[in-house]
Amino acid sequence: MKFHAIRLRVTNFQDYLRFYRDIFGFEEWHDAEQQYAYFEKANIALFSQGKMAEALFQ
Repeated sequence: MKFHAIRLRVTNFQDYLRFYRDIFGFEEWHDAEQQYAYFEKANIALFSQGKMAEALFQ
């Protein structure tokens, strides 16, 4: 098994996105809906609550 990323489920996606991007300076990729973001160099992924539930229960 290979480690990919720490996945965090967050309640206020935009606030967390700004926090990791603006405070820590992490560069991210995020989806068009802005409910998922991946910070490659930090190995951290953010999911909105709805997006995480969607990913787990499909």
